[in-house]
Amino acid sequence: MPISLAASRVLIVDDNEFNRKSLALMIRRAGLTQIEVAENGVEGLRKVESFRPDLVLLDVSMPVMDGLEMCRRLASG
Repeated sequence: MPISLAASRVLIVDDNEFNRKSLALMIRRAGLTQIEVAENGVEGLRKVESFRPDLVLLDVSMPVMDGLEMCRRLASG
């Protein structure tokens, strides 16, 4: 039985609006519709708690909280 990714939730965390919109467009074209975005790591962590994504696409260099710090906080749980 083939695996369907259509129900997967994707969180895009990037301070650049063009990047967020471009990634969301590519993901929608792949058939995924449950997409949330955040502009920095602090907002991203809040979205992780409320949205519970299956995949997080994360920029490393952002203001407020960078992607590496967000990863550390997610890993420490």
